[in-house]
Amino acid sequence: MSYDLIVYTHSSRFPEPNRLAEEVSARSPGLAWSPSFDLRVVRGFVPLGSTGFEVTRSAITAAQIESHREALREYGEADDVHLAVLLEMDMRTTFRCKDEDEIAAASVVAGALAKLSDGYVCDPQYDVLVRGGYLPSPTVYRRR
Repeated sequence: MSYDLIVYTHSSRFPEPNRLAEEVSARSPGLAWSPSFDLRVVRGFVPLGSTGFEVTRSAITAAQIESHREALREYGEADDVHLAVLLEMDMRTTFRCKDEDEIAAASVVAGALAKLSDGYVCDPQYDVLVRGGYLPSPTVYRRR
């Protein structure tokens, strides 16, 4: 079973690889994020230090937005935060992890991406969403 972290961004604000590497290194000096890893094009397993994670990217489509609206209607709701995010952003990057080391590394990269792109980072397992920065320490919200 995988543990996913999702970053919603606008493609026009996606950071350059070297800027992302600088932010990751500043946040977590022990992680060796290579400036050659361009999240705009890389897919699949991304090694990072002694760990790594899977990365996928996809456009946010009108069909996905409508599907979310339909689900909201079924629950008798007009809108929610997730709908606002889908309407504002045009790209989703998913980090799939298998263990705590992968989750920790992906959290740093996902947070750096959200910070530099003024996007949203989401931990859907716990319904935590942060704009323009990092998720709080997992111990803060995983105790719920």
